[in-house]
Amino acid sequence: MREEYAAVGREVTGRGMNANEKKVFYRELLTLAFPLALQNLLNALVGASDALMLGRLT
Repeated sequence: MREEYAAVGREVTGRGMNANEKKVFYRELLTLAFPLALQNLLNALVGASDALMLGRLT
């Protein structure tokens, strides 16, 4: 796991990342981004259904 985080440090210092380090970085990025995107989608769907239910109330 240390090599994976070292890749991020190398990017910040400007030395760049090799192909394997990029692969690891993007995999970790997607493992964080996917649940966040799913949560955002579900939140939007709940908000839309709430608006529909309130619209029928009046």
